[in-house]
Amino acid sequence: MAEIASAAPTTLQRIRSHMRDSQSQQSVAREQTSNTRGKFRESVHHFMTEENVSRVPITRKDLQELTDAQIFVSHSFLNFATFACVVAVTFSLGYMGWGRDITGDYKSIHDQYQTLVTHVFWSNIMWVVIFALEAVFVLYQLLPAYKNLPIIEKSIDWWFVAVNGCQMGWIIAYCFDVIWLAALFMAANIGSLSMLNAALYNTEYVDKPVKEGSPESETRDVPEELLNFNFVVEYIVFRMPFQMHLGWAIFVFLVNVNEIWAKYELAQAGIIAIVSVILLWIFCIVVLFVPKHPLFMIPPMIAWGAIGIWIELSNPRFGIFEAYDDIEINRVQGGAIATAVEHIFVPIIKGKGLKDVQCIML
Repeated sequence: MAEIASAAPTTLQRIRSHMRDSQSQQSVAREQTSNTRGKFRESVHHFMTEENVSRVPITRKDLQELTDAQIFVSHSFLNFATFACVVAVTFSLGYMGWGRDITGDYKSIHDQYQTLVTHVFWSNIMWVVIFALEAVFVLYQLLPAYKNLPIIEKSIDWWFVAVNGCQMGWIIAYCFDVIWLAALFMAANIGSLSMLNAALYNTEYVDKPVKEGSPESETRDVPEELLNFNFVVEYIVFRMPFQMHLGWAIFVFLVNVNEIWAKYELAQAGIIAIVSVILLWIFCIVVLFVPKHPLFMIPPMIAWGAIGIWIELSNPRFGIFEAYDDIEINRVQGGAIATAVEHIFVPIIKGKGLKDVQCIML
């Protein structure tokens, strides 16, 4: 009996044997997968060589159908996940002031550093508008009919994920009162938004009218479920939110720069404020008159911020009178008024009515 008991494998031995078998099976599976991928690459390379094709556009959906590969992370999912994180962090830190060791919520930091370009706090409602429009985009791009659109996979690509990362970094740094870091995050946000809008600018609309007799009229293929995808809907859902975000991000970045001057009590703060207003005015003129198709939603964002500056300086706080000369206050307020009025009416005049605006969208 003792000999029989000693011959039986112990629990530890059975576990080790099971682990060896499992590792062996995994090794075989990896080798089979590698061989399958190699054969697939060889067949594709052979086909492309025979057909004299150098590049073949392929979507994730096509890749799944051709290879039966399981792709767990897509543009649509990451767009949703990162945007949800931005909303959660902005609400918990920025609005509620929750979190360990944070200096204060968004409003307390905003009120702490008063500058000549500090806008009235309620004008920050623009963040809510932007997030609401981006939420509509996030929900649309999750729908099966839209998630594989070229405008999402090739134009928006990973830029919206980068925007969300920068946005989250900005609100965290701002609520921890690290203004210089918040300004850097917002600068990176502007860069990501600029790349995103540039990619969208160079992407045609799904139902862009095709001239009769043109080569595109015979080769263009629009999926059946997108035949009624109106270009106005595409503009409002897939393009307008990012133009608005870019315009407001530029305004907030310049406010952050002025807050750095206020926090560290640097010299020539009044000059920095005046230069900031001039830069806002110049930027709006550039986006309206330099591109072939003007970006009409950026100037209203700058105008909204300028209105906030105008209202705040109409009844300035006591600290403003201590830190700045009357002439600097008047110049910035006058510049804000001019910027607001001009960038509300110039886009309307340049648009020349709804018909021209529709042509610009196309």
